[in-house]
Amino acid sequence: MKTAKVTEVRGVRPWNGKNGTIFYHDIVLDNGDRGSIGKRSEGSIKVGDVINYTIDGGRISVLNPNNGPRGSFIGKPAASPAAMAMSYAKDLVVANLAKSEKPLDMAALADRVINTADRFNAWIKANS
Repeated sequence: MKTAKVTEVRGVRPWNGKNGTIFYHDIVLDNGDRGSIGKRSEGSIKVGDVINYTIDGGRISVLNPNNGPRGSFIGKPAASPAAMAMSYAKDLVVANLAKSEKPLDMAALADRVINTADRFNAWIKANS
């Protein structure tokens, strides 16, 4: 299995088969590989997409590293545990603000978010 980024889509050719239309995307990858990928929707392969694939005689098969063929693209990377912890902490602190009738001290609010995120992040690390 290889991984590369699409640097160019040179053309899209439709082919009508018994199971519907397949759009063959002629692509160039950042590692120099070139070939065609058949997809059910036109424009489903774009410049900048990162794919896991195999290539055989110019035919590129996109793979999912967990499930083998018929996989998908590598989308944007998953958020880091620290980023997830910060997001959840912010949500909890903001939800609790609705209960408060006091004026907000922004420095104290920021400290609460960071302290809560640190606790979540420590838990994630300890339980991963």
